Amino acid sequence: ATSQRDVLSSNDCGWVPKDSIDDLIEYWEYDWEWGTKPDTTTAYTNPLFVYTDFGPEDEFVVDQCGYQFLVESLANETLQGTEDPRLWLDSMVTNIEWDHDKCPDHFESSGCVLITTNKGTIVAEFAIVTFSPLVLKYDLEHSKGKNGLFNPDLPKRNSDAVNKLGYGLYNKMFMQFEENFWGDTQPPDLEFILTATEERGFSPVWQNLDTKTQLDGSRIIFQTLTEEWAERAEAMDDEAIIEEHLEILKNVYGEEKVSRDKLLNFYYVRLLDDP
Repeated sequence: ATSQRDVLSSNDCGWVPKDSIDDLIEYWEYDWEWGTKPDTTTAYTNPLFVYTDFGPEDEFVVDQCGYQFLVESLANETLQGTEDPRLWLDSMVTNIEWDHDKCPDHFESSGCVLITTNKGTIVAEFAIVTFSPLVLKYDLEHSKGKNGLFNPDLPKRNSDAVNKLGYGLYNKMFMQFEENFWGDTQPPDLEFILTATEERGFSPVWQNLDTKTQLDGSRIIFQTLTEEWAERAEAMDDEAIIEEHLEILKNVYGEEKVSRDKLLNFYYVRLLDDP
C-alpha cells in the first residue's frame, strides 16, 4: 500500500522536512491527526471521509454530559431507554467463549457464543466484537493461551490479522496552574499553542482549555502525546513527566511564570496501561 510518506516525497508534492519547523508542520498535519507518522499510515484514507462528508472543521467537545449522553440518546431512540433489559451498561467483558455443548436447544447454529461479564453471561448465536485493535493486541500479547479474552484462542488467521493492525496512540496530559500565564502573550481564546522542539514529535501541540467556548476560567492547558513519546511517558512517573513539560513551557514563557509550585493539578492518561 502507498503510505502518506510516499505521496509527500513524490515529485508531485516534493515535501522533505529540513528542520524543526518543518517537523512541526508535518506533525500538526499528520501525526496529531492519525497518531502515527506519515511513514506508517496509508494514503488511501487521506483525506478522511469524515471531512469530505461533513466538512473540514474539528470540534473539541467539553459538554459535561459526556459520552454517556450519546448512549442514553441511542437507547431512547432504538430501545426502551436505558432500563431496557437488552442493554447492559457498566458491564466489563471478561471472557468470550465459543462452545458447542452449552447452547440452548432452539439455536439453529452448530455452536454459540457465551459472553461473560461482571453482571452475568449472555448467550447468542453470533457476536460482533468492537474492541479497538489496541485491546485485541494487548490480549494476544499478554494471554499467551492462558486466561485470555477468547476461549478457545482466536484461530491463527484471525490472530495474525490482529497482529498486523496498527493503532494510533494518543495519551493526554492535563496541567492546571494557579494562573493562565499563556494568555498574556496571545489572544485569550486561541486554542492551540505549537512548540518546535529539537526532537520530532516531542510535545509540539498544546491545547488551551481556558477559553470562553470551552472551560473558561479553568486555567488548564493540555498536551496530546503520540506514538513513541506516549509510550515513553507511560514508563515514567508523574513527577518526571511534569518536570520535562515544565521545561518546555519555561522555554516559551519564562521561568518567572512557570514553576512546579504554581502547578495545582496534573493528570496523564495511560492508555497502554489500561487499554
